[in-house]
Amino acid sequence: MDKGPQKTIKVMSYNIRRDRPVWHEIRDKNSWYKRRKGLTAQILRYSPDLLGVQEANPSQAAYLTKNLHGYKMIKLGRDGKDRGEACAIFYKPERFELISNETFWLSQTPDVPSNYLGTICKRICTYIVAKDKLTSKTFCYLNTHLDNRVAGARMFGAEKICQKIASFDCPIILSGDFNDTEQSKAYNTVAAILNDSAKVAADSKEHGSFHDFTGKARQYPIDFIFVSKNISVNRYGVIVERGEKAWHSDHYPVFAEIEM
Repeated sequence: MDKGPQKTIKVMSYNIRRDRPVWHEIRDKNSWYKRRKGLTAQILRYSPDLLGVQEANPSQAAYLTKNLHGYKMIKLGRDGKDRGEACAIFYKPERFELISNETFWLSQTPDVPSNYLGTICKRICTYIVAKDKLTSKTFCYLNTHLDNRVAGARMFGAEKICQKIASFDCPIILSGDFNDTEQSKAYNTVAAILNDSAKVAADSKEHGSFHDFTGKARQYPIDFIFVSKNISVNRYGVIVERGEKAWHSDHYPVFAEIEM
């Protein structure tokens, strides 16, 4: 079987840092307004076939939809409509045929907008089921953002995602900001059924992913791309770049090149 480079799939996970109210954006040196052009250009330069973004507020999602030419977006806000942050997925319709999509909540009531008990923010996972037009293979791509305050919520969210993954009989890709490292229970819950692309890539350049607009990333990444064990990973890396006027985000994007 031909496994030429044209059949690889490039995946990017990117926490783009939510925007703020106008009065805050005007004074903020790291405002979305100052970052958005460079961030969009960066994404287009790397040209992922699948892109999962976290912290996408409605205005940010609208900007990316308008300026990421060649992509279609799937998103749902945390409120179950259009308000609040989304774990949006961008895909290239030229490459993939969308079969279905869904968003569920990482809570005790996953089918309705809701919080895990004891947390402040609603947390979600959005996924698509799609067919690769080059290989005719069907796969599921999930994108999420786990809780930033409560370890138990992160663990619960990871378990919910694993339960959803178990319902699919196809290759799986999972990207997201886990707000925790590979030493955590949430990470290891997922790593028990999926491979961390950083650990299995033929060419891997590991690096911290959260730098808080300083450029000095923590030792371990908190953003991940996981794949099912029937997917091979050719390359993995954390894209350490700064824009001309500002950091693109407080996270570096994570990138993997995979084959099904």
